[in-house]
Amino acid sequence: MPATLLIDEDFKNLIPPLTDEEFAQLESNILRDGIREPLVIWNGTLLDGHNRFKIAQKLALDFRTTELSFADRNDAIIWIIKNQFGRRNLSAYDRSVLALKLKPAIAAKAKARQVEAGGAIPQKSAKPPIETRQELATVAGVSHDTIAKVEKINAEAPPEIIAALRAGSLSIHAAYMAVKSSSAIDEATAQIQQSLLELRKNTDELLRLLAAAESRKSPAEFRAWCIENFGSDADSIRAGVQNYLDD
Repeated sequence: MPATLLIDEDFKNLIPPLTDEEFAQLESNILRDGIREPLVIWNGTLLDGHNRFKIAQKLALDFRTTELSFADRNDAIIWIIKNQFGRRNLSAYDRSVLALKLKPAIAAKAKARQVEAGGAIPQKSAKPPIETRQELATVAGVSHDTIAKVEKINAEAPPEIIAALRAGSLSIHAAYMAVKSSSAIDEATAQIQQSLLELRKNTDELLRLLAAAESRKSPAEFRAWCIENFGSDADSIRAGVQNYLDD
């Protein structure tokens, strides 16, 4: 057992935390059987086994480690997340959320692959390009469409919808439709507000025109001018416009 292990908070936070019940069960199993599987490290930094390490420290238990080698930090991140899929019973939503944590790392590898291949026009001998979203879908074992939906849900859904998804009481599609409807309402509201702003500007301009005409004409001439430009209901138009502004 090494004297110390380095804890990288970014690595640690990639892994969904255990519930209190799951942690208690793990601790009970370790008390009975010990820490059977080695903790995985890279350059002295813990990659897998954070909960077991915490329990080992708490109970002063021995443990073994196994060292892995990676080209860079991105490869270590990819390993951490892919390793979780084989170890926990995750829903399609949780798998998608976990896979989306890979997006920066996979996007970086896709960019490096493109540069290696010769830019936007790849060489014939180049490796096939990496399509980030499809790669995420493959890792999560879901469709390309599901990854897109979960990404929108995570960006826009309120906590209640996220909680329902995690509890399994709401499907990804239902959550997506709820978020999409909410987005459509927000967009329509913004358009209405913009239309009202334009109406206000147009109304202000109309009143300025009316005031300018009225100042240069007698009452009879002004009424005749209004009827000529706005029809026989010109007085009610002007009164309505003024009432709108007064409100």
